[in-house]
Amino acid sequence: MKATRRILALLLCLSLALAVSPAALAAEDTSAQPETSVSAPAEENAPAEAPEASGESAPVEESAQTEEEQAAESAPEEEKAAESAPEEEKAAESVSAQSEEPEQDEAEPAVRAPETEEAGEAEDDAPTALTPQSEDVGELTKDDPLYYTPEVTLMEGEDHGYENYYALSSALGRADGEHPLSVKVKVPGRYHVSSSGGALMMRSNTTLDLNGATLIRSGDMYNLMQNESLDGGRSVPGYTATRNVTVKNGALDGQGNQMPGKNLVNLGHAQGLRFENVRFLHGQGAHLLELNGCKDVTIRGCTFDGYVHNGADSQPEAIQLDISYDGTGKSWNGVYCETGTPGCDNTVCENILVEKCQFKDYPAGVGNHHCLYGGPKNKKITIRNNSFTNSVNWGKVNDYEPPAIWCYGFEDSEISGNTITGIYQCGVRFSGGSLKVKKNKIGTKAKPVSYPPIYVTEANSYVKNQKDKRKAESVTGGCVDGNTIYTTYFKSNNGGITVYGKSKLSSVSKNTIVSKKGNGISIGKNSTVKNVKSNKLTNPAKSGIYLGSGGVVTNLSSNTVTNAQKSGIYITKGTAKNVNGNTVKNGKSHGIEAGSSAKVTTVNANTVTGCKGAGIRITNKKLKITVQKNKLTGNKKPLQISAKGNIQKK
Repeated sequence: MKATRRILALLLCLSLALAVSPAALAAEDTSAQPETSVSAPAEENAPAEAPEASGESAPVEESAQTEEEQAAESAPEEEKAAESAPEEEKAAESVSAQSEEPEQDEAEPAVRAPETEEAGEAEDDAPTALTPQSEDVGELTKDDPLYYTPEVTLMEGEDHGYENYYALSSALGRADGEHPLSVKVKVPGRYHVSSSGGALMMRSNTTLDLNGATLIRSGDMYNLMQNESLDGGRSVPGYTATRNVTVKNGALDGQGNQMPGKNLVNLGHAQGLRFENVRFLHGQGAHLLELNGCKDVTIRGCTFDGYVHNGADSQPEAIQLDISYDGTGKSWNGVYCETGTPGCDNTVCENILVEKCQFKDYPAGVGNHHCLYGGPKNKKITIRNNSFTNSVNWGKVNDYEPPAIWCYGFEDSEISGNTITGIYQCGVRFSGGSLKVKKNKIGTKAKPVSYPPIYVTEANSYVKNQKDKRKAESVTGGCVDGNTIYTTYFKSNNGGITVYGKSKLSSVSKNTIVSKKGNGISIGKNSTVKNVKSNKLTNPAKSGIYLGSGGVVTNLSSNTVTNAQKSGIYITKGTAKNVNGNTVKNGKSHGIEAGSSAKVTTVNANTVTGCKGAGIRITNKKLKITVQKNKLTGNKKPLQISAKGNIQKK
C-alpha cells in the first residue's frame, strides 16, 4: 500500500508538470534551471523499480488504489524499492502538499526561467543607439537622422582598395537630393581606393569630410572622383547634373605614373561646388581637377602638387576650366559631353573662385588652353592670392611652355594678388576675352621668370563644328595694373608685359618691372592700350617701353625708366598720341625716341637726364608735333628732331 501511495504521489507530480504551458516545456529543453521538469521523467520509472515499503497512506480514491495495488504486486525487486522508500516518501509528501496548496506550485521556476532567456534575446534584438562609426551603420533607415551623417571606417593597405571603395560609395550613395548628406572618414590615414574603371560619385547636397585622410587612386580606377545626377546622368544640359557638393580637409593622390593618364577629379555640368583644404597630388599626363561647364565654384586653401610627364604632346593645367564642347566628334571632355547627347551644349565655366591655393611643380597651374571662335566664353573667373612655384623644365609644346595661369577666352574675369616663381613660360598668358591682371608678383630678383611674365595676345581658338580648324580671337578688354615683375626674357622684343595680337586694353599702369633682358613693356602687332602710365621700369636690357608695329597708346605718361640699355621710351612703327610727364634716367641710348615710321602728337613735360644719346630724338620728317616744357639735362644732345611743329629750342 505504501508503494501504491508513492506511485499515486508521483502521478500527481507528473500531472502538475503536464499542466505547465507548452512554452515552459519548450524552455525546459534549453534551460538549466527547471529542476522539476527535469526530475519528473526520472521518477516515472520508479513504479517499475519500487517495492512495498512502510509509510503513511495518502488520501486517494478507491478505484485508483485497486489499480495501483495490481501494478505494485507485479513489480520485481521489492527489496531495492524498500531501500529507497524513505526518500520516495519524502517526495510523495512534498507532492501531496503541493496538491493541497497549488498557489505554492514549485513548477513556477520552470516558467520563469524561459522569461529570463527571452529577455536576453529581446535585449539582443532591441534597436541599439547606433552611431555613424558603428559596424551596424548599414542597418540604419532613412528615418534615422544618423543615416545622413555616416562616418566611414577605412583600412590601410593596397589590398583593401576595393573594400574602401565600396565603403565610401555606399555612404555617398545615400544622397537623395533633399537631405544634406555629410560623409566623414572616421580615422586619418592613407587609404587606397580601387574599382574597375569606376569613380567615387558625388551627388547633390553632399559633403565629404576627409578628416585628414589621404585617398589614393589605385587598381583600375581612371578618375578618383566624378559627379552625376541622382539617376546617374552626366552628359546633361546646363548645370543640372549636380548641385551643392563640398570636399574638404584631406588629400587625393593620383599616384603619378603608376596609374593611367586621366584626370584625378573630373566634374561637369555642376553648380555650387566647394573644395577647401584639399591636397591634389601626383597627376600624370592630365589634370588634377577638371571643371567642365561648372558654375559657382570655390576652391580655397588647396594644394596642387606633383606631375609626371607621360611623353604626350601635352602640358596640362592642374585645374582646367573648360567648356562642354563637341565639334565634329572631337569632344573636350567625353564624360560630360558625350557625342550626340544634351551635354554637348557649350556650357561654360562661370563664377569660379580659386583663392589662397598653392601650385607646385605642375606645367601649368590653372586655366585652359582652348576656346571657341565667336562662341561662348568662360566668365567671371577669379584667381587671386595663390602661389605658383615650378622647379622642373617640362620642355616646350608647340614651341612654347605653358604658363602658371593660362586664360583662353575668359570674360569679365580677374587675376590678382598671386605670387609666381620658378620655371614658367609666362606668369599669366591672357588670350581672347576680357581680363584684369592686377597686383601679382611674378619672379624674384634672384629667380626671374624666363618669358614674358604677363603675355596678352590673341587666342588660337577652335572654329565651331570644323574639326581642328582654328582662327585667332583677340582680347577685347581689361587691364594690366599694379604688378611687380622680374624677368630675364631675351628673345625678340617681348618684355615684362607684352601686349600683342590686336588686343585692346584700358590700361597698363602702376607696374614695377625689373627686366635683365628684353624690354620692360612691349606693345605691338596692332594692339591698343588707352593708358600706359605710372610704371616703374629698372635695368631693361633693351628699352623701357617699346611700341612696335601697329601698337597704339593714347596716353603714355608719368612712367619712370632707369638704366635702359637702349632708349628709355622707343616708338618704332607704333603710335603714341601723347608722351607726357615721363622720367628717363641714365639710358645707354636716347631718352625718348620716335622712329621714321612712328606717329606722335605731343612730347611734353618729360624729364630726361644722363642719357648717352639725345634727350629727345624724332626722325619722322612728316610729323607735325608739339615738343614743349621738357627738362633735358646731362644728355649727349638735348634734342634731335626732324619733324616740324611746335618744337622747343633746347
